[in-house]
Amino acid sequence: MSVRRVRAEGCGTVYNVLESCPACGHDFAGWERRCEHIAEHDPEDFGLSPHGEIPEDHAKPLFGGVGDGA
Repeated sequence: MSVRRVRAEGCGTVYNVLESCPACGHDFAGWERRCEHIAEHDPEDFGLSPHGEIPEDHAKPLFGGVGDGA
């Protein structure tokens, strides 16, 4: 995934521009709407579970730590 940092002239605003798709590696043209391309992907393309499906291990600690005991 490639991200470019841009500073808007005159107003000091800084924002990030996604230059390639994190799911498929597609290189975006300057005019191309990133949100429309990314919306065409399924959650599985990003390593996530499908819509409406909850994985069995959803409640385990993220980083192998100990749970809160509840």
